[in-house]
Amino acid sequence: MNRIRNTFLIFGLFGLANLVSAQQAPLFNQYFTQPSLGYASASVLSHSPQLSLLYRGQWSGLEGAPEIFALSFSNPLKNKWGYNVNVHSFEFGFLKQTYLGAGFSKAFNLKAHQLSVGTEIGASLYRLNESKISIESLNDELIQNLLGRNGSALNMNLSLSYQYRSLLAHFSALNIIDESLSNDDFVELNDNNRADYMAALGYAFRINSINKIVFTPVITWRYKEVLGGTFDLAAKLDLNDKFQLSTGYRENYGATAGIGVKIKSNMLFTYNYDFGKSDVPFVSDGFNEIGLHFTFQNKKEKSLKLETEALSIIDKIQKDEIYERKLISTPDQEVVLAYLSSLEKGNKKEREIKANEAFEDILSAVKNKGLARLQAEANERKEAERLAQLEAQNRAQEQEDRLAQEAKEKALAERKLLEGESVIKEEVDDNQVNGDYILVVNSFTYNSALAAKNLNSLKETYPNSGIFKSKKRGYDYVYIMAFSDFDKAIEAMLALKKENKFSDSWVHIVRLSLEK
Repeated sequence: MNRIRNTFLIFGLFGLANLVSAQQAPLFNQYFTQPSLGYASASVLSHSPQLSLLYRGQWSGLEGAPEIFALSFSNPLKNKWGYNVNVHSFEFGFLKQTYLGAGFSKAFNLKAHQLSVGTEIGASLYRLNESKISIESLNDELIQNLLGRNGSALNMNLSLSYQYRSLLAHFSALNIIDESLSNDDFVELNDNNRADYMAALGYAFRINSINKIVFTPVITWRYKEVLGGTFDLAAKLDLNDKFQLSTGYRENYGATAGIGVKIKSNMLFTYNYDFGKSDVPFVSDGFNEIGLHFTFQNKKEKSLKLETEALSIIDKIQKDEIYERKLISTPDQEVVLAYLSSLEKGNKKEREIKANEAFEDILSAVKNKGLARLQAEANERKEAERLAQLEAQNRAQEQEDRLAQEAKEKALAERKLLEGESVIKEEVDDNQVNGDYILVVNSFTYNSALAAKNLNSLKETYPNSGIFKSKKRGYDYVYIMAFSDFDKAIEAMLALKKENKFSDSWVHIVRLSLEK
């Protein structure tokens, strides 16, 4: 009997006391992927709900080797509360334990610091696997007392977590309450009735933000009255948020190495191998640990993702001015309609109707905006044409004004010239002229018959034409008009020159000196 009892004690010391059932030698995934396996307070600090399925065991074929199956789920609620559920099935030799626990946590946000407290209450169920009991063991009184009976115990754990940016720390007091509910022998054999403590400290070093290379070392201290204090050193390297490399050293278990691969964006596969220690029973052959982790989006994250995706599609629709549904892919329409439906109230059908109406309103707004833009562009082109035409008119007017100014300046120059030396001052002999200025188109010698002949050819066109005889100058001036105003005389001369009817050299103005 003592031999069997001692065997169970060895199991308790090196098996149950060091494995998940007592949560003293954590599953390697507890250090990084699913900390709520050991710390209920960690559930509120996670970013999204996560489900982990874990297996740990030896594949060497050692009879009665420890084997663990675990399921763990954690879920944060609005960054204020969190809860977790842990289910473990542990089998060692012919003793089997099943643990079911549920915990919750509360976070206190102190600016950049986050502090959370948590508790987990669970029940452990024990039984013997009679198929693994040897015939010799059946003679033992303790075995006989346990055969056909089950045991159960109530457990309670308290934990505390702290996070500041990339720094993370946990502390857990395990088995604060450990009350046997049916059979004390099972609890005694499990060695699960002693106080346990566990603390961890880790920091995430971001080596390369672009390639998302993060190095995270973690040190864990475990204390059990039977075994004393032990340390676990572990480190993980994340590569591009797709791959993981991990390593560590755990007292009583030796060195560990592992890998992790993201199969999907929300599914992570991990594998770790404990190389074991040759001087520790049932551990020398090493352990394999396999994990499959699923990350779920909570309602807030789903809504945020849907909103981001839908707004991106709507922005593209507006940017490309797409207002016909047939030009929008069915998946994009479904995303937009799902988002618009989430903004409405009522039953599903009512929300769908309102979402379709809202979608049509968006497309109508895009169409109206496009038409308004086209109209605005047409108006801009029309205005540009008007301005160009106006500018051309202004340039033409400026040219005309410039030419007129030049003509005026030229006339003024000629006036000055005429008023100076070039103006012929004549005394009137027997000439009768109604004006002070005559517009001369031809000149002949004094009393020339040619002057009269030239005048006759002009009379029909210029009835006011005449001959001004200047005895002083010795010329007969043939003129077509007489003026009292010098400016009018100048204008008439310039106009006549433009007509090119007379030789420009003959066309000039003669000022007359009238004597009363």
